[in-house]
Amino acid sequence: MGTVADADDGYYIYGLIDPATKRRTKDDLLSIFYVGKGKNRRIFNHEKEALADLRAEMDLVPRGSKAERIRTILERGETIPVVRLSTGYNDSEDALRAEALAIALVNSVLKQAGQPELTNSNRGYHAGFLPMREYIKFVFVEDFLIPADAAEPVLLVKGDTRELPAGGHQVLLEGLRDDLNPWRRRIKILGYGAQQDEFSRPGWDFEDPWDDDEARQRARRYWPISRDTVRGWLEDPGSVPRYLLLAIPSGADTVVRYAWQINADGDWEYHLNADGDWYAWGVPLGRRDYDHRLLGKKLLEERNSKEVQVLQNHAGGWRVLNV
Repeated sequence: MGTVADADDGYYIYGLIDPATKRRTKDDLLSIFYVGKGKNRRIFNHEKEALADLRAEMDLVPRGSKAERIRTILERGETIPVVRLSTGYNDSEDALRAEALAIALVNSVLKQAGQPELTNSNRGYHAGFLPMREYIKFVFVEDFLIPADAAEPVLLVKGDTRELPAGGHQVLLEGLRDDLNPWRRRIKILGYGAQQDEFSRPGWDFEDPWDDDEARQRARRYWPISRDTVRGWLEDPGSVPRYLLLAIPSGADTVVRYAWQINADGDWEYHLNADGDWYAWGVPLGRRDYDHRLLGKKLLEERNSKEVQVLQNHAGGWRVLNV
């Protein structure tokens, strides 16, 4: 945090300091009474505005407001130091989010030190935040045409923006087909539990996306992958796709938003319906990959000389494909 000497071209977040508080606390951060977002010379305008008010003898300013604090400082014959909290924002939306975060953090520090809160009239635009790495990936969208000779298999599954029922499951001791018995220790059999145990699972929302645990719940279960396919993976862990990718519909596009490594040695869930004649699989997930090359990509392939999305006409919502 340093004193601003020259205005920058981009957006920045700044704080206004009360010199009297600075003398008492000997700390820049504990002396901030207002946090703002600026561009060019915005940081120098507050004092000018307050001086204009004084000249116009405008005495009716709200108690505890930024204007009252500035006027009090100026009437003491002092100037108002300005400090830069962060800078380098080319986009106004990013700067607004950073401003809201700075307001929350500085207020937290002031409260712990027994100091009055900031004089900001609100908590900042977009108060309540998306984790930055998440936000970057979720904003980014780009078409990706899968090459015909692609060779890396991944398991692609489809999320949903609709609210869906979830839960209501119980672990069963029976129900595994005979051909899967050799891997009984690695397969957890699940069936429907009591109806009252069900709950609503929120759909994916761009403004409030699933956290990692919520996304894992959606991504790992339950997909109607054939028993032959899963049995082959259990027999030969080296044949398991390395990644599971979760794609989310966005209008007409379905975009990869999450990626995890598949734990080839992990436990699989085997899900039966109430009659025991339908099954689906829960895939064992390992470490999340925040930098997978397909994050933010709309996956396309050529079919009959046309580019189509890879999950088109895949009603089960999943597919193993080479990328």
